[in-house]
Amino acid sequence: MQSLYERLSPYPQQFSTDMDLPAYEGPVRTYLIASTARSGSHMLGHMLKDAGPFGVPLEYLHRANLKLWMHRFGTEEVEPTLREVIRHRTGPTGWFGLKAHWHQFAPFRREYDISILGDLRAVFWIYRRDILGQAISYTIAAQTGQWISGAPRKAEPRYDFAAIERNLNNLRAENNFWGSYLSKQEKLPVLRVAFEDLVDPSLRPTLMKQMLERLDADMPSREQVDEPVRTQRQSASINDEWREAYMAQVPEERLPLLKLG
Repeated sequence: MQSLYERLSPYPQQFSTDMDLPAYEGPVRTYLIASTARSGSHMLGHMLKDAGPFGVPLEYLHRANLKLWMHRFGTEEVEPTLREVIRHRTGPTGWFGLKAHWHQFAPFRREYDISILGDLRAVFWIYRRDILGQAISYTIAAQTGQWISGAPRKAEPRYDFAAIERNLNNLRAENNFWGSYLSKQEKLPVLRVAFEDLVDPSLRPTLMKQMLERLDADMPSREQVDEPVRTQRQSASINDEWREAYMAQVPEERLPLLKLG
């Protein structure tokens, strides 16, 4: 019989006590993975988790996830729930990490004081230069319900030009919102992380070094840098087929908008 978490979450493992760390009671330093859907943020979170004692950075502000965290901890409000999440997912160095898409972060900060997440010290802003590839990946995941590599498909994908266009525009808008918000955080260090660089074995060590320096940490072992996988990059020939179909339909004047700088 499926558990509540298996029925309601594409990634039920995140709620497991197996991912908990020893209960932490001290002051918390927080880093945020600022992201958009299908940007590689899940992979980055696991890389940072495996690189050292930097907490377990997952999607804690996702509204559906918060309800499941309430179920796990027996809480009824957001703030005490997040306090329990922080207590169980903060590393022994006092670093707590989380990732959030703009459409999760923006309503949260309107409703709550973000200081309840701890002392925000650093932001890793992950994005994809190939935003068309990101929009195609998002469209496929939304149709199939397969948001995490290895999860079962609930339906088969069907090419939909309008859906790709809509998701492309939404992703570009979320990147713009992140850029505007983060540019105003003058005392908050922001490191931009391109997905394409993160998955490049020749560039990944440099990126990891930069991120870990922001967390006052030494470089991890080469094995940790070279093997970022507990999650895997999703790709298939269908993505290439959809790209060709989309490019055949999109007006020429829109072509410059298919890449991010």
